[in-house]
Amino acid sequence: MLVQNIITSSIDDYLKLFFDLAYPIGDVVILTLALLIFSLSVNYLGGKYKTSIHALFFGFAMMYIADFVFSYTTTIGTFYVGNFGDLLFTIALFLISFGAVGFHLQTKSLNLK
Repeated sequence: MLVQNIITSSIDDYLKLFFDLAYPIGDVVILTLALLIFSLSVNYLGGKYKTSIHALFFGFAMMYIADFVFSYTTTIGTFYVGNFGDLLFTIALFLISFGAVGFHLQTKSLNLK
């Protein structure tokens, strides 16, 4: 905001900038961990959780894209409820849930307690 030729900014601007950067960076950390777990699953567990890990990985990748779309649309002021970003969030959460349930179902089918 320009007030008498002095540039000022509010704490809200810095807070928004922090969260606009923190969401994608956090998603990259989660994606890295999912890829590491997939690698360990293939090497040490014989890949029996392959489908579940793929679902989780694609869910986290979709969440990264959805967070980016959300940050971008709020920055340029075009965000509204029910937009394309919300569809991406819904798909991401479905894939993450599908992957988590896959771990449970495969454990039950192996009769592990």
